[in-house]
Amino acid sequence: MKKRLLCALFAAAFVVSGAMAGCSGGDASKTDSSAVESKADESSKAAESKADDAPKADDAQGGEFKGLTATKIGRAKISTDKAEFTAGGIIYRSGDGKYGVLSLDGKNDTGAKFATAQQASGDYRAEKYVDVATLASDNDKLNTHGLISKNAEEAIPTKYGCIKVLNDRYAFVATFDGETTDTTKIVATIKTYDDSGNSSEKSYSGKWEVFDLKAKATVKNVGGKVYDEYKTYLSAAGKFISYKNEDGRRITIDDTGAEITDGRKILSNGDYVLEINGKSAVYNSEDAKVFSFDSSSFNIDDFDNCYYIGKDSDYKKFLVNSSGEVITDKTDDYFSNVYPDFYRLGKKVYKIDGTAVNISFDVSSLKMDEVNKDTYIASNNEKAVIFDKQGNIIFEQPEGKEYYTSGFCPQKKDESYNYFYYDFSKKTYSIQGNSLYDVDWIVKVEEGSVYKVVDLRTGQALTDNYGSFGAVTDSHDGISYIYAFNSVNGQTSKGDFDVYTVSVGK
Repeated sequence: MKKRLLCALFAAAFVVSGAMAGCSGGDASKTDSSAVESKADESSKAAESKADDAPKADDAQGGEFKGLTATKIGRAKISTDKAEFTAGGIIYRSGDGKYGVLSLDGKNDTGAKFATAQQASGDYRAEKYVDVATLASDNDKLNTHGLISKNAEEAIPTKYGCIKVLNDRYAFVATFDGETTDTTKIVATIKTYDDSGNSSEKSYSGKWEVFDLKAKATVKNVGGKVYDEYKTYLSAAGKFISYKNEDGRRITIDDTGAEITDGRKILSNGDYVLEINGKSAVYNSEDAKVFSFDSSSFNIDDFDNCYYIGKDSDYKKFLVNSSGEVITDKTDDYFSNVYPDFYRLGKKVYKIDGTAVNISFDVSSLKMDEVNKDTYIASNNEKAVIFDKQGNIIFEQPEGKEYYTSGFCPQKKDESYNYFYYDFSKKTYSIQGNSLYDVDWIVKVEEGSVYKVVDLRTGQALTDNYGSFGAVTDSHDGISYIYAFNSVNGQTSKGDFDVYTVSVGK
């Protein structure tokens, strides 16, 4: 890639609050706050008392999870000397130096027509897109940028000087008049990198707007001539956009550009809390009521992954499901890493029913397998444990030289720096190879001058032998892809490759 662009913008946290605390009236609530007794401390003590009994790697309980299956879905046909696998698409470069984007399944192709291509910038949703640019005819001007989706379709046309993804629905876009050093006129600052890694930074005047990825157009009544990330405070949640205008007034609008003035509290997932005629309720982004609640007992504070966060008048917190039912005890602590089956509270992991998972160390992170959705990993900087949806321990990192990767692939190395991975069927480190990193549970194992990929869950090979592999996980749609390159006389082909999808076996 000849030049890489970094748009110096940062999305701010979305907070728009109405006056909800202390409101009376409302529909009969499905919850009874007096019945919500605090048991978090008791659960924590119970977990600590059982810590010494937690199973180790060699006597793991097995857990309930199935092996994986790799299914060949087709062959991607391209001629390229460079392929980069991202969650936004497969970026490739043609012989004349131009870039194209293949869809993740290898079936759709933009054609090699762009001057640059790289993963889009923005919040974590930006990984779903590739930022592409057309080559400027005048060397003194910047290339114009657009976004390509993971289906290799145009998401934003290549007409903007700078793009930054805000959420699933919106992206910041800017068009430039020219370079400026006047801080009162800057709409964006651009940092570019050449092939040697050298960077340069320039600021530009122009106009900023918000592009609606669903409507394929910019949103009315939002934008301006000056953008200061710390003063404009632009953010998005669901269909709502919030920012401060040049006069410093906070404005919240919906996808039509209409200003929101009814005092609703917008949650991080785009749902909102609103009181109408003394009755409080949560509404989704389509303005349909999710549930009513008695705001004299508690309020809805936010949304975390799959549950609402409730808070009472004493600032005690608890989880509420989409039926308005309180499903956890009250606590002074903060809920973290909330998933359908488990959540983290402080340094412990709990089932949704409040039972502590028997983990023998203080937990700083909890993660669910986003693709297979049947296992979890809890970890800190030194140890990790894998368990199934019932809380059964599948693997706990033993003491010694073993260490843990960022995914679900336990590994250790010997004195010769050979990497061995934990074979869950044999309950020992018996698989020598290298993790594909972008796909959980999969390891590349050498077979002479070629390779195969192996499922750590069963120790079984998933594909034929190939010269090399690439991989990517589309966590948004819960699909993992393996890209398998053929080889000729042990040399990896840089052209066409087979595409596999990985799923839980039957």
